[in-house]
Amino acid sequence: MASEVCALIVDDDAGCLHLLQEILEGLGLRVMTAGGPKAALRQMQAETPDILVADLRMPEMSGLELVRTTLELARATYCVVITGFASDEITTEAYRVGVRDLLLKPINVTEVEARMRNAREMVDLQREVRALRAARTTGPRDGRAGQSVERAGELTDLPALPGLAGPVGLPGWDETLQRLRRLAILRREGLIGEAEFEEKKRSLLARL
Repeated sequence: MASEVCALIVDDDAGCLHLLQEILEGLGLRVMTAGGPKAALRQMQAETPDILVADLRMPEMSGLELVRTTLELARATYCVVITGFASDEITTEAYRVGVRDLLLKPINVTEVEARMRNAREMVDLQREVRALRAARTTGPRDGRAGQSVERAGELTDLPALPGLAGPVGLPGWDETLQRLRRLAILRREGLIGEAEFEEKKRSLLARL
């Protein structure tokens, strides 16, 4: 049985905060809430969330500043920013800081559900990669750990996850972006080398 996924929602708009809480709890996530970045950081001292959902504009600090601080504490946290001002400049800066996805206000329930399912899938993927890495480090014990390298290769061939909005409107971009992210995770966790990463990346980009 998969471990539960914890999400922390940070928004100074109480109505938006409660709506997001209902949506995420309906998806089976364990949800924490904070009315501002300072309260969120205090909560993170006790528990680091798997997913952070933060409003872009808040009085204490911006959502991007909160994301930057969160990733310094725990770089595996899947960070999502909510904004009603999704300009190209904001989008570029958000991805540069480490934001994994953007949600638009007013909240669209169906869209948020799809994006959060995607976030949960990515969290589960990261956990699986870490487990494979640990299995490869400790060596085969029960006949399954020795298959970690083969399984790592399989992860790069998984179908695209639903609901992710890629920054480039090209045919097949969403699927390619997901596969590139999987490759990046595998490379970061040491399950594939730089040469294999570059080869697979060129192969994926050639499909566009």
